[in-house]
Amino acid sequence: MTGTCPDLLAALRLRMSDLELDAVAVKSRIEELRDIIARLEGNPRKRPRKITVINMPDRVRGAAASNTPDGDDPDNGDTAA
Repeated sequence: MTGTCPDLLAALRLRMSDLELDAVAVKSRIEELRDIIARLEGNPRKRPRKITVINMPDRVRGAAASNTPDGDDPDNGDTAA
């Protein structure tokens, strides 16, 4: 019986993990339905916007240089003529 205990525990943990994933999926579907119902009733709920942050140092540095009052690029020491 002790040899089957680790197998049983592994199976139970796997089943629990599967159920947790199912619960997340169901919760997401419920939220979608709430949004659809609210829109159909004419009461659109304000949802927080999703923001994606992209690390683009070249564009950030270029934008910072063009926004300085004298046009200098503070990162590379260049000055506007």
